[in-house]
Amino acid sequence: MLQSFSSECTNQWITFGSDSHRPADLAAGFDVALGMTRRVGIRWLATFRGRQRTLHAVDKL
Repeated sequence: MLQSFSSECTNQWITFGSDSHRPADLAAGFDVALGMTRRVGIRWLATFRGRQRTLHAVDKL
């Protein structure tokens, strides 16, 4: 699904979410999600703080 989605929005950004219920599970699987993001060519990862978006180059993470 990510690959078909990315073909529609090449060079756009994506953000990841975590539904952890324990501190130990926070960001579980993010390394896999980042690898998938790289493989399909999405270039930017967005983070938000106070509703302000910051873009991070995926190739620098």
